[in-house]
Amino acid sequence: MTGFFDTSFLARLEQLALLSRRSFGGQQRAERRSRRRGSSLEFADYRDYTPGDDLRRLDWNLYGRLDRFYVKLFEEEEELPIHILVDDSASMRWRPTDERGRTLDSRPSKFDLARRLAAALAYIGLAHLDHVHLHWLSTDANIGRALDLGRGKAQFHRALEFLARTDEFNGASSVDLNRALRRFGGSVRRRGLVVLISDLLDPDGEFFEGVEFLLYHGFDVQLIQVLDPAELRPALLGDLRLAEAEGRGRLDVTADESMLREYGRAIEAFLEQIERFARQRRIAYLRGLTDVSFEDFTLRALRQAGLVK
Repeated sequence: MTGFFDTSFLARLEQLALLSRRSFGGQQRAERRSRRRGSSLEFADYRDYTPGDDLRRLDWNLYGRLDRFYVKLFEEEEELPIHILVDDSASMRWRPTDERGRTLDSRPSKFDLARRLAAALAYIGLAHLDHVHLHWLSTDANIGRALDLGRGKAQFHRALEFLARTDEFNGASSVDLNRALRRFGGSVRRRGLVVLISDLLDPDGEFFEGVEFLLYHGFDVQLIQVLDPAELRPALLGDLRLAEAEGRGRLDVTADESMLREYGRAIEAFLEQIERFARQRRIAYLRGLTDVSFEDFTLRALRQAGLVK
């Protein structure tokens, strides 16, 4: 993990900031403007003076022109609680192989891409003094599967160490996304921004109920879906034995061009369903493939999708 980022890339990440549609009250100031009114140095607006207001906030220049008392309002800077959830199910570790089980190429797995994205997002949050939390997304409440990083770039090495400790947390082959998201939402005291990084290939078919649960309980949610190109455009033909990545059995099929077209229509409908759900719920959503340039994806695509600015 430590070789994932060089100094110049980290400097470019510092120019980004995670976006949230909601305002979450923070206990400490951060490099983020809130719609709430406070006492920072960023001027926001005026309002009429009322008895009891701090006289130091009166604008005497405006009083001299208008002969009325106005109080200066300032935008309050607040920290944003950021929860980065990484799906560590078996399907995230899947990589395409040939008929002999040999990996076809050297591109990273979905899980490797997800960990790298989580590290980059954690650094962005830490650089802006937001309160960052990392979570391995799990159906079970296992101890040690979450890390409270706190605030500040000095904590980034802890993020890298945590994201590298994958073998300790690979107990379950599958993750029920709905159940895992509900468990997470029910266990977190401070509401904030939730960034879910997953292939969204839930064994029971969907994850929408879990996201709805988070939205209902006051979280802001962003979705980053990571997929392998071979999942969108499989190329193997002939007599095949398909093994379900999360241990739900095997299936013998004879794949021909007609079956591949049918599969293509099914995966396209699945992706359109996710996009429609995100639009209807005003959720920032981005899909990334394991063969894309990581720097381009992080520095350009995240901004275009509205996850960062």
